[in-house]
Amino acid sequence: MKKILVNALLWAVAGILPVSMAFAQETAQHYQKTDLTGVKAVSVNGNFKIVLKQGAKEEMHISAPAEVLPRIAVKTGSTKVDVSVKGKLKQNYAPFEIEMTLSQLEDVELSGSATMEIKDGFSCKKISVEMKENTVFTGDIQTTDKISIEMSDKAEWKGALTSTKEVKVELSDYATMEVRGHTPSFSLSQNNHTRFGTRDFHVDKAGVKMSNLSTAGLTVNKELSATVADGAVLTYGGMPKTKVNASGSAKVQAF
Repeated sequence: MKKILVNALLWAVAGILPVSMAFAQETAQHYQKTDLTGVKAVSVNGNFKIVLKQGAKEEMHISAPAEVLPRIAVKTGSTKVDVSVKGKLKQNYAPFEIEMTLSQLEDVELSGSATMEIKDGFSCKKISVEMKENTVFTGDIQTTDKISIEMSDKAEWKGALTSTKEVKVELSDYATMEVRGHTPSFSLSQNNHTRFGTRDFHVDKAGVKMSNLSTAGLTVNKELSATVADGAVLTYGGMPKTKVNASGSAKVQAF
């Protein structure tokens, strides 16, 4: 009887051990470090979770399973870094983690379900951001010049935008932004079921163009110029001078 129990135990261990080893091998994380000295532009395409910090030690750390890391392509130029995955992976993975530190930032491109989180805010002269394909951005940006943002394909943004000059936003195809902050001059273009803002975003002058069931909300202090069509709804706070053209079932209304 004792011999039978020992044999059964050995067979059980033999069956479990390969599975356990395979699981450990699959989930083991390996790391890649890249120098980002002088980089001001970032392009990320793929299933990545990026945590961005502002600091003097400009570098990037990528964490991914051992079998995936060789497939991650990193291209660095004098001022730009591109990160992507080569080919199609055979299975689904949790997002590959990127920790990135830059002293300056001027351009961001996110695609392929990439997400970016800015820790403790980022201050720069100017910035341009392009997002598409279910990408997500969270964090605060402050500039002394222009902020330009273009989002499409269900991209999502949540954070603060503060510029001493101008903010320009273009949204299409179910993109959404939940924004706070302020700027003297604001330009907004929306199309196809997009959503922008809260009353916590304050501007002096706003030029707004909306269509196709899009919605927007903001606070305007001085002047509001808006063209709204195809069931779009613009809601505003403040007491600005208004020049509004609303057609069909579109609405422009105060909070």
